[in-house]
Amino acid sequence: MVSSSLAVCHNVNISKKPVLDSGCSNTIAPTSDLFSNLSPSSEILLAANGSDMKVTLEGTFHLNTTSGKVLIPSSLVVLSASSVLVSIGPFLNDGATIKGFKGSANLFDQHGNLILSTKIVKNVLLIDTPTANVAFSSLANHPLILHKSLGHPNNKVASKMWPGVGFSNLSCESCALAKSH
Repeated sequence: MVSSSLAVCHNVNISKKPVLDSGCSNTIAPTSDLFSNLSPSSEILLAANGSDMKVTLEGTFHLNTTSGKVLIPSSLVVLSASSVLVSIGPFLNDGATIKGFKGSANLFDQHGNLILSTKIVKNVLLIDTPTANVAFSSLANHPLILHKSLGHPNNKVASKMWPGVGFSNLSCESCALAKSH
């Protein structure tokens, strides 16, 4: 049985904060690490600069803010995106309001509860996120990382120790090279 405490940590652009964007129709992100309920997509988006951006997946984006976790459905994975763009439109359609202050702005739900805070940097609304903006996912989804971190165990043995992880079809270049000598 895979322990739920086993996790892999992905660095998700720690230096780049998500942007609260009034111009995008859907929230978009360059990686699927912070998504759930993913399904394939073949949509093409038209960027503000006129270029086409291919959507690969659609799902619920998990935005970790200093105010808490915000789930944003109908979000898109666009590998060519340079940063996370959080669409303000769905929030406003649900009755949210945005209040600006000198150098910052806050987004509130229809009941007045804080959804997220932003800092205005060079006329861009950067969403306040925790210092370590990381994504965690089960190592069951990353058998090669687990295989390497455990010292390259035999796939048969690893499959018995962690059933359901998917070691049976695993291909490790280091193990293949070691076996070739």
